[in-house]
Amino acid sequence: MDPTIDVALEFVPAPSATELRRDAVTAAADGAGLVISSWSTARRTAQRGDPPSLDIRVSSRYGSRDYQRGDLARAVARELSGFCGALRANLPELPFGIIEQVGRTTTWFGFRLGESSSEIARALDSLAEWELPRGKAFGWDAAAGTWQKL
Repeated sequence: MDPTIDVALEFVPAPSATELRRDAVTAAADGAGLVISSWSTARRTAQRGDPPSLDIRVSSRYGSRDYQRGDLARAVARELSGFCGALRANLPELPFGIIEQVGRTTTWFGFRLGESSSEIARALDSLAEWELPRGKAFGWDAAAGTWQKL
């Protein structure tokens, strides 16, 4: 994995970060060769009854001088693909998304809860050829085989 890229995980809400979930997430990261730089729990306030979710935050250790939107997610797409596929296989009830931070620009990539591991891999593999349009949030459309602006 590129040592200039940080990957941090955040559980929302905080009580959803059970030991069992953290162990499953850690095993998925280890199996995919994804180095997790930090763990945290809900910076934002969750409402009572909110389902648990996991934010996968991707950023540069050295600022954004050499990166454009989409570059960081592309650079670790192989590791993210293995990690997200294992998450879906082992924690199918856990929604997750990828949040890329390049300078002051945040881009969010999301998946439907029912998306299969292989479809998530297809989505992340497609980032290499995808021309990122203007926008801040994108969801994978499995039927069209492309990312769609949300």
